[in-house]
Amino acid sequence: MAVFDTLITLLALLIVGSRFWGTEQAFELFGFNSNWFWFTLVTYLILEMPLAIWYFRRYGPPR
Repeated sequence: MAVFDTLITLLALLIVGSRFWGTEQAFELFGFNSNWFWFTLVTYLILEMPLAIWYFRRYGPPR
């Protein structure tokens, strides 16, 4: 599952990067300005956390 999650995260960064690469677009994240990369990565990880916690509680960490 970790490999799949990594690939999906990279896909999300690729999609957002194709739109905002080279722009000076600023995003506000918890009161701080950030660029598209950090905004996408942090928000995606926040959205992914509940599923990861559920998965690890149910199946345990990978061995």
